[in-house]
Amino acid sequence: NSYDDMEQVRRRFEEFRSTNPVRTAFPEALWVAAVELASGRGMKPTAWTLGLAVPSLRKRIEDRGGARNAKP
Repeated sequence: NSYDDMEQVRRRFEEFRSTNPVRTAFPEALWVAAVELASGRGMKPTAWTLGLAVPSLRKRIEDRGGARNAKP
């Protein structure tokens, strides 16, 4: 279900943060997962849950041509 998906991605972000120096760029695979979640759960709830800045997530969504498909 979508809650489990969100939780799994949140854990992946947390693991990355705990094993890398601050300000290390997230791998593309994490961004792809975040964009996919945002398309179903909404941009702001996804950004909040994953600890991402809304403008950063918005840019990733727009870069993939998904701005019109993502919930605000």
